[in-house]
Amino acid sequence: MQAIRKIIYIALALMIMFLSTDLTGQEQLKVPKASVTMDFIPFPKEIKNEQQQKIKDILRDLINKYAFSSDFANDRGGFSKEKHLMFSGLFTNDAKLTNYLLKKPVEIETYNYTTFIWDHFEKTNKSIDQKFIGATVESVEINPSGNYLCKVVIEIDNHMRYDEKTSKTLILPKSERIVLFGILIIEPSEEKSGKFIQLRVKEREVQAASFQLNPGLTYGLGRLSGGSANGFENVKPSTAASGIHLDLSRGIGKNEKLHLWLGVGWQYANITTDFSGKYSGDISTLADPNGTISKHYFQSNGIVEGPEAAIIRVDSIVSGIEKIKGVSLISGVVGIGYNLAISAKNTLSINLGIMPVYMTGVAIGSREVSYSGFNLPDKKNFPDVDELQSENVLNDFTVTDQQLDIVDKITANSNFSLSAIIAPSIRIPVGFKWGIQAGASYSIGLNDLFSHNSLNRDLKNSIVQDYLPTSKHGQFQVRAGVYLQL
Repeated sequence: MQAIRKIIYIALALMIMFLSTDLTGQEQLKVPKASVTMDFIPFPKEIKNEQQQKIKDILRDLINKYAFSSDFANDRGGFSKEKHLMFSGLFTNDAKLTNYLLKKPVEIETYNYTTFIWDHFEKTNKSIDQKFIGATVESVEINPSGNYLCKVVIEIDNHMRYDEKTSKTLILPKSERIVLFGILIIEPSEEKSGKFIQLRVKEREVQAASFQLNPGLTYGLGRLSGGSANGFENVKPSTAASGIHLDLSRGIGKNEKLHLWLGVGWQYANITTDFSGKYSGDISTLADPNGTISKHYFQSNGIVEGPEAAIIRVDSIVSGIEKIKGVSLISGVVGIGYNLAISAKNTLSINLGIMPVYMTGVAIGSREVSYSGFNLPDKKNFPDVDELQSENVLNDFTVTDQQLDIVDKITANSNFSLSAIIAPSIRIPVGFKWGIQAGASYSIGLNDLFSHNSLNRDLKNSIVQDYLPTSKHGQFQVRAGVYLQL
């Protein structure tokens, strides 16, 4: 079977050579000019300067074609038959190549390697995920036949592996640097051509720990711990926030299952406090401090209207809502993560960290309150509710669904807080050193997001700041972005 395949390959190669003896002349495939980095050592003295330049031009052309064609990729990332043809033409029929796509590299002849590529990449319309780094010409010699033997070292970063057990191509989580040692032969009679007679793996090693950059978008929903105090009962403000994040990680240890995690982020948050039906007590401090809500006061001739302030005894809040829009939350994170392979190419990453959060001062938002209760003058000798009721005059002081003054500018002070965060995510490789990263996070506040100021209340201050006892922020986020191996 092997012999038949070899005969078919040779026949195909002869037919191709018959149809087109010069690959560079094909219009359907344009090779970028001077797209590779090459270094040359001094030539031996017996090779004249004019001939040295011709050899350099031939070597540049060969290495350039190798760099261009060895990934077998078309413009859309699929398999290119033209590159497969070009690559085949760079080697003699009996040249020895190392198949570095296997877990254990093997040395095979040209037709075996190109057949392997055709069988496993053309049929699935895939290409090799690799990057050409550079080449160095180590020596140029003249052999007894008068031909030039050129020894070169080529470096590439490979990000792909062929799994012989599953017969599938895999994207490696980390690239490997492959150093190839090649020998090319140039015949003086063939002024514009040369071919590889050998291209073997000299070194292959996984790249040293690299940094991974992960920019992305976030959207989160959460709650503040709130609580019961100052007449408010079990009030828990809600939050909704969209934002951006930029994470940086670096592997630890030989297998890099652990990594350091650093990051920064910004969120544009809206905070809503709904205290409908959750307040009873004196809300005079939430009202107009000038006492314009009620002007009743007690005199010897009865209850009259006047300029003196009243205290408001609230039976119930019909509706009460405060909305703070556009709070900026600037955060950082420092922690550690664990990487777990969940499939042949996808990785689950679980990060744990401490997240400092800075809430900038705000002066935007609104508060609307309507209440039912009693407006009673703030006098020690004024009759209480029971006395007023016994005299059948309580209705004069009763208010139902009364609109409290509307505050259209809520303020809150800046504050610094800390949260603990866990953030699992999945990395899905897409191309060379990059891919999609998506996941979620949950953070829990270790201290208050707001600075609480119960001794210096102000009508325009947020209820969260002036009246609630705590504001530890718990938040669930979804996160999506890309990752880049640096």
